[in-house]
Amino acid sequence: MGLDFNFARGKQMIVHDPRLNYPSKPPKALRPPAAYNVWTVSTSDPLRNILGWVAAVGKGVGQLDALHIMAHGAPDYVQLGYDGIRWTNVTDFTMLQGLVKHIVLFSCSVGGATRQGYSLNFGNAIAAYSGAPTVLAYATQWYVYGGGNVIDFGAFEGSVYVYTPTGGVKTYNPVGKQQFNMTKTIFG
Repeated sequence: MGLDFNFARGKQMIVHDPRLNYPSKPPKALRPPAAYNVWTVSTSDPLRNILGWVAAVGKGVGQLDALHIMAHGAPDYVQLGYDGIRWTNVTDFTMLQGLVKHIVLFSCSVGGATRQGYSLNFGNAIAAYSGAPTVLAYATQWYVYGGGNVIDFGAFEGSVYVYTPTGGVKTYNPVGKQQFNMTKTIFG
């Protein structure tokens, strides 16, 4: 079942890491779906530059409805650009304060990562520094390749967590009444 979501609605930006490809030999480069602004970053772009550009786009439009990050992930790490998103640079998300309403990470395993001696987990940290509710999943995420070169993530696998800037979290289960609805989360 696909994720019934319109990436082209409103002012949404997609930041895509090129290592997220279809694993053929040679790998087929995939592109994210259409949105207001889509950027496939270079593997040499540092996170600070990536977030600086997102901030510039946010300033240019008044505020982005959502920033979607499409990249490989692991607990405490998202493979984005040169240095990725990790505990040592998560504070760079302060550049997005007031410029992004929501952040969505389509990355594996980052939803429940914690750091010893730190009161928030990785999702809470991104939300706290950015000032934007942050959507993550803990399970391995799969995408569908149906031909062409458009990446289709379909529905999130496993539980989805929406972390708030104040340290709260809401958990959505993959089945039942508490299913995650990205349209409702982003657009109300």
